[in-house]
Amino acid sequence: MIEGEVGSRLEEETNVGFSLTRRLNQIMFHLDSVHIILDEMIQNGHIVETNKNRILAPLTAINKMADG
Repeated sequence: MIEGEVGSRLEEETNVGFSLTRRLNQIMFHLDSVHIILDEMIQNGHIVETNKNRILAPLTAINKMADG
């Protein structure tokens, strides 16, 4: 049950930046982003965060810094 929840949350979060037709390809080229999302969602094997804004906050900050 927990694995399904994690999988569906990960899919939801990756849908924000990845189109449905190219999702797998995009995930493979953006593993760093997937890693950040998982780090925000899971700690010590437990789901600790499910709020989309809180999960994506580090990615947003990194993207803002990269844009200058």
